[in-house]
Formats: sequence, C-alpha cells, structure tokens
Amino acid sequence: MMECQGKPEISKLMDSQPIIAAEIKQAMDKMKIELVNALESFGVRKLTEIANQIYNSENVPAEMLESIFIALPNESGTIECKNNRTINLMSHVTRIVLRVELNRMKGTIRENLSDEKFGYRPGRGTRSAILLEDASGKVYRETKRLVHLFY
Repeated sequence: MMECQGKPEISKLMDSQPIIAAEIKQAMDKMKIELVNALESFGVRKLTEIANQIYNSENVPAEMLESIFIALPNESGTIECKNNRTINLMSHVTRIVLRVELNRMKGTIRENLSDEKFGYRPGRGTRSAILLEDASGKVYRETKRLVHLFY
C-alpha cells in the first residue's frame, strides 16, 4: 500500500463562482454513496459548505489528502506493476469535491475546443476520427488526388 504525500495547489479561475448545491447533488447522483445520499438535503447543504470552504480558502485539509492505493494482481504471483490493477481508497467528500471540479473543467474545455477536435468531446472520439480519415482516403484514392493529413 502507498499513501499520497504532498499538498496540492488549488487556484480558482478568475471568474469562478461558489460551488452550489446543484453541483454537489449532480456529483452525488453519479456515485453510489448510500450514507451521503441518505442524508438528502442536509447532506447536500453540509457538503456544499465544506466544498466552498475548501474552494475559498484554497487549502485542502490534510484528512482529505489521504488516499490509499491497493495493488490487485491480475495474475497470481506477479510482482511487476503492469500486471496489477489498482484501487484508490479516498474519502467520499474528496470524491464529491473532485467530481464537481472535474465537471467544471469539462464545461470550460467544451467552450474552448473547436468542433474539429476529436477525442475530447462526447460522440467525437478517436474511432470517429479514424472512420472519417478512412472515408476521406477512399474518396481521394477514387479521384486519384493526394491526401495531406495533419495531426
């Protein structure tokens, strides 16, 4: 087992808004956390307060930084890392705050990426790019024209 060490730096975006209860609720809905979900509105309100304290102070409490990684061997008797998969054990509050931040980052990324970018948008993954490249190549081969692809 390994423990994460070091203090991460949190910096807010220039026009960042406080974390609202709807963001916490959305993050909780994607996770199966019976204890937190059982608290309903009280739990959402308290988690929103905790998340905003962390966000406004830009300081993560030491308890939330503790994360334990457990290596599970894919094959019996393996020692090499590539033959193991890991489980990360962290607190539920940490997972929820990280999910809220991830959702916020996704929104910012979606606004700033052009539609031509593959691999960063839902429905426009690597497979779509490969299929488009293949279809373009067929058209250009049929018309005997050169194809120039830039990555």
